[in-house]
Amino acid sequence: MKRESLFTLLAFLLCASLAHAESSIQSVASAPAASEIEVTVSGEESGKDFVTIVSPDAREGKYSPGYVYTKGKTSIKIRVPAQVGKYELRFLKGDRGYPTMAKADLEVTPVSAQLTAPKEVVAGAKVDIEWQGPEYPKDFITIVKKDAKEGSYGPGYAYPGKPKYARKKRMTLVAPEDPGEYEVRYLLGGERLTLASEPITVKEVLASVTVPEKIEAGTSFEVSFEGPRNDKDFITIVEADAEEGKYGPYAYVRNVTPRKPMKLTAPDLPGSYEVRYLSGSKRYTLGSAPIVVGGTDATLTADESVSEGSSFFVEWTGPDNPKDFITIVEAGADEGKYGDYTYTRSKFGPRKLNKLSLTAPEKSGDYEIRYLSGQKRLTLGSRPIKVVPVSASVTAPDEAAARDVISVSWEGPGNSNDYIALQKAGDDEPISESYAYVRRGKTLKINTPKEAGNYEVRYITGGKKRVLASRPIVIVPSKVPGSLRVVSAEAGESGSGLGAQKMNVALILDASGSMLKRDQGKQRRIEVAKDAVQQLIKGSLPEGTPFAMRVFGHKEKDSCRTDLEIPLSPLKKSAAGKTVDGVVAMNFAKTPIAKSLELVQQDMESAEGKRVVILVTDGEETCDGDPEAAIKKLAESGFDTTVNIVGFAIDEYMLKETFRSWARIGKGTYFDAQNSEQLKRSLEEAVRLPYEVFNAKDEFVSSGVVNGEALSLLPGTYTLKVLSAPPTSIETVVVEPEKLNQVELPAEDAG
Repeated sequence: MKRESLFTLLAFLLCASLAHAESSIQSVASAPAASEIEVTVSGEESGKDFVTIVSPDAREGKYSPGYVYTKGKTSIKIRVPAQVGKYELRFLKGDRGYPTMAKADLEVTPVSAQLTAPKEVVAGAKVDIEWQGPEYPKDFITIVKKDAKEGSYGPGYAYPGKPKYARKKRMTLVAPEDPGEYEVRYLLGGERLTLASEPITVKEVLASVTVPEKIEAGTSFEVSFEGPRNDKDFITIVEADAEEGKYGPYAYVRNVTPRKPMKLTAPDLPGSYEVRYLSGSKRYTLGSAPIVVGGTDATLTADESVSEGSSFFVEWTGPDNPKDFITIVEAGADEGKYGDYTYTRSKFGPRKLNKLSLTAPEKSGDYEIRYLSGQKRLTLGSRPIKVVPVSASVTAPDEAAARDVISVSWEGPGNSNDYIALQKAGDDEPISESYAYVRRGKTLKINTPKEAGNYEVRYITGGKKRVLASRPIVIVPSKVPGSLRVVSAEAGESGSGLGAQKMNVALILDASGSMLKRDQGKQRRIEVAKDAVQQLIKGSLPEGTPFAMRVFGHKEKDSCRTDLEIPLSPLKKSAAGKTVDGVVAMNFAKTPIAKSLELVQQDMESAEGKRVVILVTDGEETCDGDPEAAIKKLAESGFDTTVNIVGFAIDEYMLKETFRSWARIGKGTYFDAQNSEQLKRSLEEAVRLPYEVFNAKDEFVSSGVVNGEALSLLPGTYTLKVLSAPPTSIETVVVEPEKLNQVELPAEDAG
């Protein structure tokens, strides 16, 4: 070897020796098995250097699975092996071959544990276990067969190191469901070494059940039983020859109390069955009793034929089991198929009369009415029925102006959800607000669209949207409107417009199921309404104003309940605001408008002076009440009462007209609010002085409030009727096109 090469090699070895001499590793000399120790290192050369624990005779570069990178730290933690013996801590370089930079001796010492458990338990029962042990994070206690190999564990186990167990040194496991000799074992985490064990005998357990000898198909029956009552044990009814572990309708034994006996529901199919007590995990049969399920049938009575899409009544007899229902299907339809249906029971239990309604299909032909069982949808009774075709006709003007209102007369089936719509010729897309339900009457009013063009007036069915009749109509550009605003010189822009009269306000808030809708993907309607009510309370109404609030739809599903949430008293803004915040609309709740209006007179019994009733709703009466009669009664009560109606997110013109006519009967105003801002403004204006507008023929045209929004009116001469006490008329009010026409009330008329 050349002298230069020899010197180079010696220099390299010297540098390597000096580098390793700078590396070190230090820790405890001994540690309990599987414990975590702290290790101090120095001389790291790269982010890939790491610490490992291996056997002293392990070859250079060998490492164990539990290694830890130092990553610039001088102190790390590492878990020692679970096996007792002599080891080495090695600080290994991250380069290829993993050379040892430093090492230290380590002895792993034994750890121990103790267990306390019952000597014997019944199969599937809870086993209370106490222990003492290291409680490392992965240690666990389990129940296994006596001769199970080392490291085995059963389906039930728990970690003693978890805080909920470690505090009391006590846990509960579930015994196996197979009788025999077992062991409770404390296993060291990671390698699952047994630190302690206790023998336990699992004894066989039996149960008994008592049931009626025979029951009718689909009916509910009580089951008496004796048994271990383990947490997941349950009782079920199955076919007499069902294989072990099979189950049908069932109930857990843990839910049974002296006041709440166990009940099961019999299958729909007659035959021989067994009621079985099954263990919770492996579903072993611990006890059983035979039971015979008898057949049952039903009868149906209805008209021989009905019109397409019509509602019709069906009378029936049958078992009336929960979820049984009556449906109409095509003649010869497969077993279990159903169309429009109604449950034989209402949501609140059996019906007083065995009579319910169905809706006929909108396709004529031969059909069947069937009584179907609630579980398997078996046909217990049926009868044929014919659905006959329907036709319709519509009468409307040949031409109308855009943004106007037309009258349409119709003939046809008149089913509840059928409607008349104005749509573009050749287009099936609906036009917002240009429709009316036929249930409103034989002559309907419909908004014309904003754009001129060729359109059709159509009679459309409520189900399949079939067009039964149509006629063309030409929409021509509308006349240019003007606007009219009525102001009070005395009240000013911020005044209520109710003058010096003492005002009592009664608010009726709709919180029925429809108020849960989200309009245009935004807030739910009820939240928008609550915000508007909060603004009325905290802004427009002075503190101390006599105020009452009634809410319906927020207490019970499928109910016509209405509740007085704030009795008439001087307004306390903070308290009233909290009450409003607590209102939550309830799905499927109904809309008892009439009942709420009837109760308002009682709510305001102690009121002195002007009474202002404000109804906020997004829909029509659904509780068979008569709101018009209720408002008439309020208007004729002898008190100075105004009934204002705020319609929220309503797009049917005829429903708006209905609300508008009701408000006029109540000497009030209808406010149409399609969004949040309009709703807030409507509530503010609802406590202002109302007025009505009549045309030259003395026909009602529109209504508004003093100091409120301007009305859009066609050019012409009008008469104003201000609904003050007493009413005041202002004649020859001229509205010019494209101009804001303003009328200022004299001071004496503003109050």
